[in-house]
Amino acid sequence: MNAFIILNYNDCDNCIRLATAVSNFGCIDKVIVVDNCSTDDSVLKLSKIECDKIKLMVTERNGGYSYGNNRGAEYAIKELHADKLVFSNTDIIIEEDALMASLNAVGKDNIAYCAPLMQYSYKNEAEPITEYSSNWFSSIIKKTMIGTIIRKMHKRKRHTMGIHDVDLACGALFVILADAFAHVGMFDEKVFLYYEEEILFYKLKQKKLRTVIDGSHKYIHQHGVVINKRYNEYRRFKMRLKSEKYFWYEVVKINIFSKFLFSLLSKIVLCERFVYYKIFQK
Repeated sequence: MNAFIILNYNDCDNCIRLATAVSNFGCIDKVIVVDNCSTDDSVLKLSKIECDKIKLMVTERNGGYSYGNNRGAEYAIKELHADKLVFSNTDIIIEEDALMASLNAVGKDNIAYCAPLMQYSYKNEAEPITEYSSNWFSSIIKKTMIGTIIRKMHKRKRHTMGIHDVDLACGALFVILADAFAHVGMFDEKVFLYYEEEILFYKLKQKKLRTVIDGSHKYIHQHGVVINKRYNEYRRFKMRLKSEKYFWYEVVKINIFSKFLFSLLSKIVLCERFVYYKIFQK
């Protein structure tokens, strides 16, 4: 049983397009659309596409990305007894062969997570390998203005064909074993937005499970369709930093001295960004 979970918030047009397309895939048994308390007429419009293969769920509150996706996962695991889960944003485009390749990969050779390469809609090439900071210091230093400039000058590697083990990947669309997802406690609902993938990857790695990218297939992501409209760039950066703090403090559990330095550097970074956005992002 393969369940495809789409989390919607005020983006019903894209959601309807994706749910309708995926419902015609032979490799998907059930499409679960989770509306995360949209403030527009999403629920009304989405209710019109509900059928045997498309299930609509409406959350009690907007608890963020983790909360909404977990409600869909709980239904898929408890009610449908799904073996594999696909999590997807509303703003993606994928072909069935690309999705099927990732579905076929998980469950083999200790692979718990697999995703095709992501390609932004405004680029002609796939996104390079996602950079992963293995310690809190390098992570926060990369967010300083100097660190950001150096990082942008650095030419990142790109995936070649085939399966590649990765420490991190974009969470716009991915396939995961339902048992593995449940075993690590699903998404951490203490983060509202951002760092869900980092936390999930960290927990999977702790369980010695493989997380991979399929370099032979791609999907298109129209990045930030809803989030960019709701939050300005500084607000998004601040939210990301808050979630990152939770990751290092509560998940990785860095020591008290490291927490002090992280907090200090975070304040410096926020001041830098505030000035930058005030001057250049008016």
